[in-house]
Amino acid sequence: MHSFRFGGGLMVNIFVVGLGGQGTIMFSKILSTALLEAGCNLITKETTGSTHRDAPVTSEIRVGPNVRSPGIMDGEADVVVGLEPMECLRFARKYSPSATVFVNTHPVYPPFTISRRPYPEVGEILGVLKELTGRVVALDATKLAEDVGGGSAANMVMLGVLVGSGILDLDLGRVEEVISRLAPRGAEKLNVDAFRAGLREAEKIFR
Repeated sequence: MHSFRFGGGLMVNIFVVGLGGQGTIMFSKILSTALLEAGCNLITKETTGSTHRDAPVTSEIRVGPNVRSPGIMDGEADVVVGLEPMECLRFARKYSPSATVFVNTHPVYPPFTISRRPYPEVGEILGVLKELTGRVVALDATKLAEDVGGGSAANMVMLGVLVGSGILDLDLGRVEEVISRLAPRGAEKLNVDAFRAGLREAEKIFR
C-alpha cells in the first residue's frame, strides 16, 4: 500500500462517501483541519443529495501545493473512505485503479418505498470493489463504535483506521486534538474513544 508523504509537488485526492446522518461532513472537516494544521494546502468540496437522513453525502479533499479545482474527476481518487458499503460502490467511477478503499461493512438498508431492488450481499460489493481498485480495507466500524459507546461514531473509527494505516503523513496526537475540538459538545469523549478504536484496528490490519 502506497503511503503519501506530502510535499514535493505531490497531489492526493481523498474521496469520502456515506449517507446523511453518518457524519461524512464531520469526518471531512476533522481530516481537512488536521491536514491544514500539518501545513498542507488543500481544497474541499461537499455534496449532499438531500437534506434528509439516509440521502447520499460525499466530500472531496484535494491536497497538493498547486491544487486549484475542488472536484475529483472520474478515476482520480487515490484514497477512498466509504461509511456505507453500497454508497461506496455507487461512486466507484471516481476511484483510481490503484486506490486504497476503506469501507465500513455495516449496511444501511433503504426504505422499501425508496428502492424496490434487493440490497446486494456485502461480500459481493467488496468483491466488485476489489476488482476495480488497488486495495480494499473492510471492517465493521459501526460495531467497533458501538463497543465504545455509540454506533454514531463509526465515522471516527474509520478515521482512526485511515490515520493508523500510515497512508497519510499525519500525527496521531494532532488528529485526536482536532477531534476533541470539533466534535459535538458532550460527544468529545465518544469520538476520541472511537478514533482510538480505529487506531487499534489499524494495528491489527497493517501489522
